[in-house]
Amino acid sequence: MSNFANVKRYTKIMNGRECNFRSIFEYHWAEYCQLRKDNGEIEDWYYEEETVQIEYIDHKNRVHYKDYTPDFKIVYPGGDHIEFEETKGWLQTKDATKMRKYSEQYETPLVVVFQNKMYKKQQRTAERLSKHVQVIWEAEKYILKPIKHLFDV
Repeated sequence: MSNFANVKRYTKIMNGRECNFRSIFEYHWAEYCQLRKDNGEIEDWYYEEETVQIEYIDHKNRVHYKDYTPDFKIVYPGGDHIEFEETKGWLQTKDATKMRKYSEQYETPLVVVFQNKMYKKQQRTAERLSKHVQVIWEAEKYILKPIKHLFDV
């Protein structure tokens, strides 16, 4: 259970569906996804649409499964290419492990979108993770800031 009770949630109707975003960063990324859809860069996007099971093997060699629901499912034009996008304002080690295991067990690409610069420990964890998934660094600064006039919060 995470300790992010202080993070304000946002409920918005977007892309014809009600979305309960866990942070303003997720909401802003959804706006960016909608902009990409409106511009024809992607065919569609879905928020927390698909859950997969990640296999873990414990220290006693027992197999366990945990659910993983990426933040965004992105469908590219023609529907041939799909990827998942996971937004992160803060990277916990258990989340990095989950995303690494996902990349080892599934073929659908995972893109991890980091909001801002991170503390050194987080940065090292993210750099190790980037060997397994595609990473977008400092999305707030380089992607979202230029289009912030589009956001209502």
